Amino acid sequence: MSFHAIKKQLISWKNRIFIRKNCRYLPIILIPFFCFYCLEFYTHDPWLMEPMPQLINYLFFFICGVLITMLTGRSWCGTTFLVLYTLIAGCANYFVMDFRNNPILPWDLKSVSTAIMVSDNYTYELNDRFYISTAVLILLLIAGVLIRFQVKLPFGNWKRLTAALTCSLSLLLLFFGMMQTAVTDQLLTPTNLFTQWASYRDNGFTVTFIQNLQYLNIRKPAGYDLDTLDQELQSFLENHSDLLSEIETFPSETENPSADKPDSASEKPDIIVIMNESLSDLSVLHEFETDEDYMPYIHSLQKQKKNNLITGNLFVSVCGGNTANSEFEFLTGNTMAFLPPGSVPYQQYINGALTSMASLLAADGYETTGIHPYSEAGWNRRQVYPWLGFQNCIFRNQFHTSQLVRKYISDQDAYKKIQNLYEADASEKNLFLFEVTMQNHGGYSQIYDNFPIRVHLKDMQTTSVKATENYLSLIQASDQAFQELIEYYETKSEPVIILMFGDHQPNDYVAENIASLTGIPKENRTLEESQNRYVVPYIIWSNYDLEKEAAGFSETASADPADPVNENTLSINYLNAGFTRLCGQDLTDYQKFLLIAKKTLPVITANVVIDSDGNYMTVKEAKKQYPELMGLYEKLQYQYLFD
Repeated sequence: MSFHAIKKQLISWKNRIFIRKNCRYLPIILIPFFCFYCLEFYTHDPWLMEPMPQLINYLFFFICGVLITMLTGRSWCGTTFLVLYTLIAGCANYFVMDFRNNPILPWDLKSVSTAIMVSDNYTYELNDRFYISTAVLILLLIAGVLIRFQVKLPFGNWKRLTAALTCSLSLLLLFFGMMQTAVTDQLLTPTNLFTQWASYRDNGFTVTFIQNLQYLNIRKPAGYDLDTLDQELQSFLENHSDLLSEIETFPSETENPSADKPDSASEKPDIIVIMNESLSDLSVLHEFETDEDYMPYIHSLQKQKKNNLITGNLFVSVCGGNTANSEFEFLTGNTMAFLPPGSVPYQQYINGALTSMASLLAADGYETTGIHPYSEAGWNRRQVYPWLGFQNCIFRNQFHTSQLVRKYISDQDAYKKIQNLYEADASEKNLFLFEVTMQNHGGYSQIYDNFPIRVHLKDMQTTSVKATENYLSLIQASDQAFQELIEYYETKSEPVIILMFGDHQPNDYVAENIASLTGIPKENRTLEESQNRYVVPYIIWSNYDLEKEAAGFSETASADPADPVNENTLSINYLNAGFTRLCGQDLTDYQKFLLIAKKTLPVITANVVIDSDGNYMTVKEAKKQYPELMGLYEKLQYQYLFD
């Protein structure tokens, strides 16, 4: 054999040894790459992301893998951690997106118990993305275990410690860098934080999740000073003295009281508020045909012009879930517009006594009761209700022999509990009963023997049409139960006022069958078009005449699905003040501020602000266009919650 042949053979052996030796390091380089893409592929196409967000997400995976490998001395520990993280986060995010159309957020970790309680009532469809991502991750897990290496350097070796320290510092630098707006504005795709699904799609799950951590701590609004805030509020009220006088002169004596109707000016009414789970009229999205009316009674009320009736459209901040946020906005008059997107005040910000409609009525001599025909653990209500001023709390365990619709207590039986409390009341106190129903809660794709579908869509064939029909049938049952409740109180001589409203619309699986009739894909809808997904009806009824205009309501306007914004349209944060005034109660300065602010900006939600001229804008745009009003509102809310 010639010298050159021997040299060639030696080089070949050397190359094989080099390749074989360094092949062991491939998993620690490639597995983070595939983990990142699998995590994103569960819900969207990751290769459509800009290069820089892809690189930053990959670096998080890679550095974590190397750090764990250096700490444990075994490569399979690093790769196994990455794959398990991806598998758990990917599957969880897939199901959460399917459930509420929004990804996992940091504060969702406090809602795990609530999610588990209702998860068995849902049917989830597993698509090709789910199967492909899960299969690849399982293969990666196996590959990481089979192709592995052990760090030969002892743990105390300076090279190994230096590598671990470098990884730790790099990870911290990336972590805190992603929470600095000055950094992310340069490196990431600009997105609207209130459209979290778009942020996760454009910048990746891991990076956006870390970005959201900065919103766990609420910063003081610009110019906030507790010592001068009350003076700012009084100055605002004085500058709107004309509107203030309209509010403060109410209630007035009824000019021609009817002999068969109570007079609210001389006698306090019993107050009933019902926040109806997922109650909405999906025709605000687009006209559609059914074989029978899905809410005949409410539709009939919306056509009536009576002195004891108000109907309208209500803008809320949530869609498909997070019921507690609508509850919070109504009871307190605060808005999610000034809080982190997707946050839940019941679980994050309320940890002691807080002024609400319940506490104010309790101070005025009312007996206040919070009712929810489901678990007391949901959204931390067992703790929060007493803090908000509810003297009594009634949950699922106090509903005996109740009728179930699917797996939930029916609205009919939920309202019977209200009637029973009303009839059993022997005290001289007036009642404030606040009930959050459960009948219409999600899980519409499952069909139960105890609730057949009665409402059917015409000329619509989709894979989820049965879920939409099931939902509409549930709304029809709610409508019937509400009619029975009103008919019951029509026979009473003591003054009673009832408010019912929906907390949010159902998720996309149900609603998109109707919204898709517009022919505009979800991602291409304008701000105005997309906000129709946040509109629900409200109905105020009493057995006495209402002073509507002094409470900020129109004498003639009513809910109109074809025109969601009219004189009786408002956002849920204002409903508290207006309804309190209708009940004949004195208003706090905060509530007076809200009724005055409503004249200029009748809608303020986490997603949109609408002014009195019908112009739609983002919260950020509204702060620029109406700095005094929005600024004072944000300061008052900050003081209310955090100072």
